[in-house]
Amino acid sequence: MNSIITTPLKIAVSGAVFLLLSFMGVSYAHAEVTCTFDRDLDIGIEGDDVLCLQQFLNEAGYTLTENGAGAPGEETNRFGALTREALALWQADNDIYPASGYFGPLTRAALELLEGMDTDANTSSDTTTSSVLTSLNTDDPIQTLFSSLSDSDRAQAEDLLSLFNALGITKSGNTSSNSDDDEDEVDDEDEDEEAGSDVRSEFSTLVKKAIKMIRDADDAIDDGDATTEELDSARDDYEDARDDLMDAVYSYFTGDYEDALDAIDDAYDNAEDAFGDAGGVSREDELDDRIDDIEDDIDDAWEHLENDEDDGADISDAEDLLEEAEDVLEEAKDAFDDEEYADTDDLLDDVEDLIDEALDSVVSEDEDDADNAIDDAKDAIKDAKDAIDEAEDDGDDTDDAEDYLNDAEDYLDDAEDAYDDGDYEEAIDLAEKAEKYAKRAEDTL
Repeated sequence: MNSIITTPLKIAVSGAVFLLLSFMGVSYAHAEVTCTFDRDLDIGIEGDDVLCLQQFLNEAGYTLTENGAGAPGEETNRFGALTREALALWQADNDIYPASGYFGPLTRAALELLEGMDTDANTSSDTTTSSVLTSLNTDDPIQTLFSSLSDSDRAQAEDLLSLFNALGITKSGNTSSNSDDDEDEVDDEDEDEEAGSDVRSEFSTLVKKAIKMIRDADDAIDDGDATTEELDSARDDYEDARDDLMDAVYSYFTGDYEDALDAIDDAYDNAEDAFGDAGGVSREDELDDRIDDIEDDIDDAWEHLENDEDDGADISDAEDLLEEAEDVLEEAKDAFDDEEYADTDDLLDDVEDLIDEALDSVVSEDEDDADNAIDDAKDAIKDAKDAIDEAEDDGDDTDDAEDYLNDAEDYLDDAEDAYDDGDYEEAIDLAEKAEKYAKRAEDTL
């Protein structure tokens, strides 16, 4: 079957990734009927284009039914459930998302690709795919699209760039020419290229953001964490975003850079609306909320330190750590502003660790007293052990001393447990008993 170009070249998005597809009307003749796929098709729609679609699906091996209406040779002009089911299978096998059986712009574009690549008129150029790719600047937004694709998807997109070249479509949107004025035209193009470099650089950045937001919106819609009404609205905005992306890249190819900027802005805005309607929370929003929460945590920590200081606690180390946490938080904010989200995440982790460390380093008056009491008990027990060892060497009876020493060690263990539990008064009391029994042990010798 031959393909006839009936509409301007555009850019489309296919599947879960963003492939460059030629967005053309698809026309071909079959059974004395000339068909042009230039509208969307769904359940209940009638027309010759439906008849041709059924014929195409049957011939491609996606048979609607073996017998009756819709069977090979008995195709109809009405789009029904059998047509949708067969089309959905074809879409799934050709990486068209969603594979719902709805015949829309993505399906038309993919069909044109399959039809067009077999057409002599579309394969007349000897220029290879690699030469087309090489012609793209490293900061080119189309190259940006390519860098985000998997190997298999990139192969399909490279085929399309070959098709662009075969059709005579250059990066600036001009068709190839054989006139004697080629050199003058090239000079003019070089001047235009330099004049629009800043705009194209901005466009390249916006393409990255728009693609990411469209992907995020797609994921959020798949998650379905919203009401049916909200998801319907999200799907509408998502389709608008993809259409805007097509318009943006098409405008880029044709050299209308300002229009490209406007369209890519619209693509991002619509994708963002879709993302929000679908209940999605972007990483940017998550980090922004996390920064706000950590700022609140730091304020709470300072208030906690003030109260501890009023209670006689030593907060000098905690103050140093909390000031360091504030410095690291400023670094995290700078990384966030630069959209370095991975670095932002890591720095915020460091801030949280410093806050915890600061609070843990506060030494209350009771805690300090308990710590000193435990140290005194340990010193007393050590002295008692040394005295018992010396008495044993002299042949003295140390049984009573050892009993007191065992009691002292038990009280010390209990004191340390109480200290770990934050019960400092109990720890002090137990530590004092441990010290008392250690001295008794030494006095009995």
